[in-house]
Amino acid sequence: MVYSVRKSLADLGDKVTNDERTPIEAAISDLEAAAKTEDVEAIKKKTEALMKAMEPISEKIYKNAAPDQQTAQDAPRGQSQDAGARKDAGARKDDDNVVDADYKIVDDQ
Repeated sequence: MVYSVRKSLADLGDKVTNDERTPIEAAISDLEAAAKTEDVEAIKKKTEALMKAMEPISEKIYKNAAPDQQTAQDAPRGQSQDAGARKDAGARKDDDNVVDADYKIVDDQ
């Protein structure tokens, strides 16, 4: 959980303000401290607190991703399919050393 939150923060970089980062980093510290103990309830509470602190960032990510997905869906289908076909054709050219042949197993008895 901590790793994925830290990775998300690192990936987002400057898109996350210090005001948004502060409660998340505090929740991470609290969770790490709770993880050093064997108090399962405290760990669960700190995990929930971290998820709660991460909610505004998650919403921001999804809101920013939605327009990108819409743009990709709006692209004409023929263009995206043609691009995929060209990519496959290029991959086939790289496999010039492949030989398609029939063979028969012969026992040396």
